[in-house]
Amino acid sequence: MINNPKILMPESFKNTGSWFLDFQIQITEKQLESMEFQHLFTILDDQVLADAPINASFAGVAEWTSMVGDRELTLGWDWYICKHTGEVHVLDLVQPRGNLKLIEVWGDPCSEHRQASICKDRLLQNFWHAEVYIACPRPTLM
Repeated sequence: MINNPKILMPESFKNTGSWFLDFQIQITEKQLESMEFQHLFTILDDQVLADAPINASFAGVAEWTSMVGDRELTLGWDWYICKHTGEVHVLDLVQPRGNLKLIEVWGDPCSEHRQASICKDRLLQNFWHAEVYIACPRPTLM
C-alpha cells in the first residue's frame, strides 16, 4: 500500500476499510453493497432546487452514515421530487460526497467516475426515499 519507508503505518490502518492519509475510508464495492446506512439528515435546499429539472417540486440534500469498524462513513447526495409523478430522483449534477473512497478488490482506488457510478447504483436501491418525503412540507388542511 504505502511504499514510503519514512511513513510508519499501524497494521490496523493497512486493512480494507481503513483510514488513508486523506482520512477517507476505503472499502470495496462489495462492502458498500452490504452496508446498512442510518439516516443522518435530509433538508430542503433552494440551490439544489435551482439546479434541478424544471419539473421538480422539491429538492435538497440527504446525508447518511454507516460504521466501518469503529469509524463512521458518511455519504451525501442531492435529490429532487418530480411534481408530476411524486417520484424521488438522485440529482447527479454533483457526485455523491463524503469520506468514502472505493477501492478495487486488489487495493487500487477506483476512478472518480467509477466511484460516482457505483454510488449512484447503490442510491437507486431507494433505501432513503421515505426520509425525503418526511422532509418535504405537507399540504395543510383548511
